[in-house]
Amino acid sequence: MDPWGGYPRPVPDIRVYRAAFAPAVVALFIAAFSLGDRPSAITTPFAPGFDGSRAFDSMRQLGDAFPDRPAGSGADRALAARVAESFRANGFRVSRRTDSARTVGGSAKLETVVGVRPGLSSRRIVVMAHRDARGSPALAELSGTAALLEFARVFKVRDLSST
Repeated sequence: MDPWGGYPRPVPDIRVYRAAFAPAVVALFIAAFSLGDRPSAITTPFAPGFDGSRAFDSMRQLGDAFPDRPAGSGADRALAARVAESFRANGFRVSRRTDSARTVGGSAKLETVVGVRPGLSSRRIVVMAHRDARGSPALAELSGTAALLEFARVFKVRDLSST
């Protein structure tokens, strides 16, 4: 019995196989070049990147240490000292300035802490955060300060001679 029902037996057409083989050759060619030598990772003298959970933990610690810190109060000045200490520990030059200002609680002496990190260009990035709060523990108001301290850690001046 003839399995083809009297029709001529099909002969494979080589053109069909060539057309199907071409994409496989192209894929193999792409794979061969993508597995070649890749450039090494970019290195940086900075600490590992911003860690949100670390900033959150810092915010909680600051809130526990300084729960009541109206503008110009002793707790506000103590928190300013903690910020300055953190900046110094991360290699920043620190300056502190006190100015009199009118606040919701009346006239008070307010302290500004500035940390400057030396860079490769004369351009500057300014990151600011306030520390004071009317309520207690006012963690939302400390979130900016905690983020600022985490940025200071990220941009820590590392001793490159030890690497």
